[in-house]
Amino acid sequence: MAYVVNLTCPRCGAAVSTEQKTCEYCHSPIVIENLNHLNNLNINEYIKIYNNLLETNNDNEDINNSIAMCYLKLKFYDKAIQHFDKALDSNVNNSDIYFYYAIALLKGKKPFLTPLSQIKRIIELLNTAITLENKAIYHYFLAYIKYDFYERKKLNMSPNYLDEYNTVKNNISKNEIITLFEVLGQKIPDVIEV
Repeated sequence: MAYVVNLTCPRCGAAVSTEQKTCEYCHSPIVIENLNHLNNLNINEYIKIYNNLLETNNDNEDINNSIAMCYLKLKFYDKAIQHFDKALDSNVNNSDIYFYYAIALLKGKKPFLTPLSQIKRIIELLNTAITLENKAIYHYFLAYIKYDFYERKKLNMSPNYLDEYNTVKNNISKNEIITLFEVLGQKIPDVIEV
């Protein structure tokens, strides 16, 4: 469980806390919950403040998840993985942590080039995220993993990528997909394009 930590806003320097989620003065995020929060921000300032806070609050879910998001955005995958792991130690009920952790485990590579053991871990994380909160983007990412790893290698998987894709193809926005593939650093495959 996350406890409240006092800090200064990385953007304007106002006194804030992790309880606020956003700064009441400049409206910048204090707690980073998704990668869209990092658009147009000085990520290095956020990392600096979060790293200072982690010296005395190493087990805080909000801080670990926020810094992991910063590292993921910068493509520092190993650091992101380390902090997502710590965030999960504090809160196993946040589905987005599992989702972003799975993205980080790909380390910017195509699933096709990722070892089977990593793919199994990614699928496990995505299935946990889906169990906690049934979001279309989670199924879509799972469809991509199953397509690029299993289908392209002609390996059987049930449910397969089409089963996953068909459950969400009418319930997901193009913008969500574009954002996902920007983070992945990959091109959207034609077979699962919405």
